[in-house]
Amino acid sequence: MKKSLITLFATVCFLMSGILDLHAQGESRIGLKGGTDLYSSIASVSFFGLSVEETSDSKFGFAAGIFVEKPFSDLLSAQFEALYIQKGGKDHFSGTDFDVDVEDGEGKLTLSYLDIPAMLKLNIPIKSESVSPFVYAGGFAGYLLDATVGTDEGSFDGIEIKDLLNDINYGFIMGLGANFGAVSVDLRYDIGLGNIFDSEAELFEELEDELGDNEEFGDLEDLLDSIELTTSGLLLTIGYAF
Repeated sequence: MKKSLITLFATVCFLMSGILDLHAQGESRIGLKGGTDLYSSIASVSFFGLSVEETSDSKFGFAAGIFVEKPFSDLLSAQFEALYIQKGGKDHFSGTDFDVDVEDGEGKLTLSYLDIPAMLKLNIPIKSESVSPFVYAGGFAGYLLDATVGTDEGSFDGIEIKDLLNDINYGFIMGLGANFGAVSVDLRYDIGLGNIFDSEAELFEELEDELGDNEEFGDLEDLLDSIELTTSGLLLTIGYAF
């Protein structure tokens, strides 16, 4: 936890110092943006020579934050952002999947992050003064603010699982969009590269101590270490530059 906070703090300080420096030069654009997203989670496990991977259904969320853009030329610019964004996923379940009496429904995973994206933008030259299209690519670092699981019926809504996940996430982003004067619209694809499942969470360590070398469960530590959980999704936003 302490290491994660130090890493995030260093990342934010580096990016914010760059943002302040760019804005001080008087050539940058700063503004607000917000929109909706559609994310899914990808879980995989490799154990006893078997590998299983499952991708959840997509779940809607929202994002909002600030951005700063610094042009290097008419064609190339850099953009930094600070976004509150919801990620996660959902899956259908049936009462027959459990040994308890529950109705069919959908389980949902909601992950709330503070993301810090950094991108290079390529402006596409066209003969229009009102529209300026662009494409971009870059990366992001994110800090997990909150994580819950629940159902659409609310019977198991809002169960906190943040302690079972890693605080820091990171990944690759690419997208396209257009500026309409001070207004911008963009669509991006976010590919999470970090494993957000924390195999060393306190709960798992307590469970390992309790089970010990119980042959019925096998080596729990190796099983937990083999689990990977990542996220990916689409984000559509509208921004306004001051």
